[in-house]
Amino acid sequence: MIKEKEKNKMSVGEMWTQLWSSLAGLMFIWAMFKQYCPHEMEGHLKKYTQKLVSLFYPNIEVKFHEFTSESFHERSKAYGAIQRYLTTNSTTRAKRLKADMVRDSKSLVLSMDDYEEILDEFKGIKVWWSSKKNISRSRVISFYGDEEKRFYKLKFHRRHREIVFGSYLNHVMEEGKAMEVKSRERKLYTNNRNEQLTGRYQRTMWSSVVFEHPATFDTLAMEEKKKKEIMNDLITFTKSKDYYKKIGKSWKRGYLLFGPPGTGKSTMIVAMANLLEYDVYDLELTAVKDNTELRKLLIDTSNKSIIVIEDIDCSLDLTGQRKKEAKDKEGDGKDPVRKKKKEDQGKSNESSKVTLSGLLNFIDGLWSACGGERIIVFTTNYVEKLDPALIRRGRMDKHIELSYCCFEAFKVLARNYLDLESHDLFETIGKLLEETKISPADVAENLMLKSDDEDAADACLANLIKAIEKAKEEAKVKAEEEEKEKERAKAEEEKKAKAEKEEKEKAEKEEKDKEKEGEQKSDEEVKKKKTAGEEVKENGNHKYCFLIKEKEKNKMSGGEMLTQLWSSLAGLMFVWAMFKQYCPHEVEGHLKKYTQKLVSLIYPYIEVTFHEFTSESFYDRSKAYGAIQRYLTTNSTTRAKRLKADMVRDSKSLVLSMDDYEEILDEFNGIKVWWASNKNIPRSQVISFYGDEEKRFYKLKFHRRHREIVFGSYLNHVMDEGKAIEVKSRKRKLYTNNRNEQWAGRYQRTMWSSVVFDHPATFDTLAMEEEKKKEIMNDLITFTKSKDYYKKIGKSWKRGYLLFGPPGTGKSTMIVAMANLLEYDVYDLELTAVKDNTELRKLLIETSNKSIIVIEDIDCSLDLTGQRKKKEEKDEEGDGKDPVSKKKKEDQEKSNESSKVTLSGLLNFIDGLWSACGGERIIVFTTNYVEKLDPALIRRGRMDKHIELSYCCFEAFKVLARNYLDLESHDLFETIGKLLEETKISPADVAENLMLKSDDEDAADACLANLIKAIEKAKEEAKVKAEEEEKEKERAKAEEEKKAKAEKEEKEKAEKEEKDKEKEGEQKSDEEVKKKKTAGEEVKENGV
Repeated sequence: MIKEKEKNKMSVGEMWTQLWSSLAGLMFIWAMFKQYCPHEMEGHLKKYTQKLVSLFYPNIEVKFHEFTSESFHERSKAYGAIQRYLTTNSTTRAKRLKADMVRDSKSLVLSMDDYEEILDEFKGIKVWWSSKKNISRSRVISFYGDEEKRFYKLKFHRRHREIVFGSYLNHVMEEGKAMEVKSRERKLYTNNRNEQLTGRYQRTMWSSVVFEHPATFDTLAMEEKKKKEIMNDLITFTKSKDYYKKIGKSWKRGYLLFGPPGTGKSTMIVAMANLLEYDVYDLELTAVKDNTELRKLLIDTSNKSIIVIEDIDCSLDLTGQRKKEAKDKEGDGKDPVRKKKKEDQGKSNESSKVTLSGLLNFIDGLWSACGGERIIVFTTNYVEKLDPALIRRGRMDKHIELSYCCFEAFKVLARNYLDLESHDLFETIGKLLEETKISPADVAENLMLKSDDEDAADACLANLIKAIEKAKEEAKVKAEEEEKEKERAKAEEEKKAKAEKEEKEKAEKEEKDKEKEGEQKSDEEVKKKKTAGEEVKENGNHKYCFLIKEKEKNKMSGGEMLTQLWSSLAGLMFVWAMFKQYCPHEVEGHLKKYTQKLVSLIYPYIEVTFHEFTSESFYDRSKAYGAIQRYLTTNSTTRAKRLKADMVRDSKSLVLSMDDYEEILDEFNGIKVWWASNKNIPRSQVISFYGDEEKRFYKLKFHRRHREIVFGSYLNHVMDEGKAIEVKSRKRKLYTNNRNEQWAGRYQRTMWSSVVFDHPATFDTLAMEEEKKKEIMNDLITFTKSKDYYKKIGKSWKRGYLLFGPPGTGKSTMIVAMANLLEYDVYDLELTAVKDNTELRKLLIETSNKSIIVIEDIDCSLDLTGQRKKKEEKDEEGDGKDPVSKKKKEDQEKSNESSKVTLSGLLNFIDGLWSACGGERIIVFTTNYVEKLDPALIRRGRMDKHIELSYCCFEAFKVLARNYLDLESHDLFETIGKLLEETKISPADVAENLMLKSDDEDAADACLANLIKAIEKAKEEAKVKAEEEEKEKERAKAEEEKKAKAEKEEKEKAEKEEKDKEKEGEQKSDEEVKKKKTAGEEVKENGV
């Protein structure tokens, strides 16, 4: 017995050896089975195994894959709906989560992490949801790398089959869709000229940007009664699905908005979209090739949307009606904006073949029933010029006129802008509004608060009264000019009629003279015919492990122990490798799930994962990951022991962050959380186009009792701080637009090229009067702090500045000073490189917030106004004196051949629907000739502040002297001041003369002396130029007099020659009469 026990004790090592040998053999057999077993046999084994398990396993399982076999590039709508539905349960019950800024969502979206399971209850039954993934282990050549196939699994008892399939799944889908609508970011779309890849390999004909314009019906300047009528009409439409079905009509409604410019047509569309929470599709008809492309665009639009065609009468020549009446030509002649729009329309017709029939079918034909719950909106300034077939009831169901500002509309604006319900000046304003036509946009601009003073509201109302009185006076002057124009035209017509009458009388007289002469001749011929006996006649035609420990090895030698140890480890690693390679996904998933459940019983912490790249977009870095990285920078440098550093793109300095597998502590409102930086390295045998990329992620860990604080406010705090740090630490850029999209960053295309913007100009160095500088700076700073104010008044957070004045007066320097004061990026838009309105919108989409969009020399960028053709003589005279302007006009004519940007497109870019694209933007126009700009382009509401930068004055000179020479005063200042009052010289010329050329002590004196000489020279040149201009005028006058005299002499000479010819003709006729008489007498005598 003792010997047998010793023998058994001695055989422990052998037992371990046999165990690992058996396991290794088992795994080898399993590997061979997986590798060489026919698919049919493997399928049968799985089928009968599952049948055997189902005999004692009472649950039913349903899988919902992220991507289906039907569409590998488009995420399953069911998967998305389930993800949104489970968000609430995930945040309250799950212990391991993942988070990301999901596309089209307003905020951070939390969902279950892989292999996590949560419980849901519905009508007294319990169901379990779990999140899983499959990772391919086969050798694959992949373009996108080792993609994980994720899916949700729903588990429930088989006795609940009918409830789950009958109503629970429908409940999940409906709740998921409702949460999507509630949490989604609404979009503003514009059509592309061609299909483009976007998102996860999807092709689309629309480009989009987040739509967050603050305008509502509460902020809309309109009579309350009319507002309620429109709102009731819209709400009734959204609730009328069954009614439209009952009457057999597609669920869509048309609205025609018409009225003068600035009356709120675009704002009305925004208010409609915000009321109904619809997306907006702004259709640019000029970019649509043909009717087929128009239908494709309609197919790509979503339900719950507003399709907008602005300026329908000028988008394409679809009606043919404008060519009928001569009155239209007369109206267009008086309206240069209208005239230019027609010229733009003519160009667009060359590339677009959309017909009136195609557009009508789009509105209410077969294709109008494509989708449902859609609103179609047309806008126009001239409703009378639209074809009746286009706007009849059934197509445009409701016609809404938006006219000039009335007293009711003014009271809405006063309440929104000034928080005033009544004021002593209201009565005066009411009377003026009855007598004067002024748009709500002009009224709103005068009510915009420029400061926080107590008297600011009074000042705004006073300014408004002045503006209305000015508009009244301008209207009166315009009416007088029109009357004079009519009288002049009438006088010209009378003069023309008189000249025609005289010409007619003269012609009649000549005709009579010819008739008399003919009669005389005919009498003679008759006589001849009678005499000779002869007669004559005449006759006239548009993309497991497990671990085993040995307890008794005391009787074994050290060598045997080591041998057994390494043998066991080798066997264990072999078994683990075989397990990872050939273990079915279902078994592996179950092991991970139940291991995590076991751990969660004793582990009190919740973990949230933030991946660098998500399954939705492998090329676009997660915004949440970037914000966290920037937020953790400060903690990393003060607490982490292992860091990594890099010069991050668009950052001013070296950026430090946690190294991989490092963990740091953060505190917020008395609670502690831990952040860790981790990465996953794929070990599968995959040949990837992008290589074996590491999948990095941040992991947030916190105690479960702090769940509400973390999900309620901490994560939002992290996101906001991260974004603020990004703005503060970034390098500011100067951008220019490319002619075509280019690759930039990580697989991204961009339409802008950039360079670091580090110009040193500031308002301190700007040559301008101190008071004017402070006014502009206060206006800019007030704008940056007015986000809530703009939202309150329902206006997009942007402001326009018009900088005008002679060359060299500091317009470009002013833009730099503005950018440096506000720390904004600058987008220098070259209009001549923009193909059309669609490309202009794409450029706007790609601009960032906190930026200044600049169009320099707006009057010469493109011929957008058509106004300069009015006074050709004055322009030719001005251009003859200004060769720079003349050259710019020649370049402009060339650029017009390749660019089809229209005035309507540019106006929409400034203050239409697209002006709300993003926020905190400034738009700046510069020009040397403000009088040549179209009033529609620079009216208040578009260019809110007009800043004149003129020639150098004494205040501006003192700034330059302080900057360039460090002088506050000097004996020569008085002389220079007097000269500057008498002479026009630009700040650029003054600055050049104040530039130090050496380090001598007397350099400043020399500079001032040179400046005096330069001003005196400019004064002399101006005098000589004035004399030459006077001589030129006298010479031109003399030439005109000489020309008039020559014309008079030529006329007199012609008249004299005409008289001489007439006399000569009379003499000839007399002689012929005499000859005929003599011949007749001879004939008579001969006859006798």
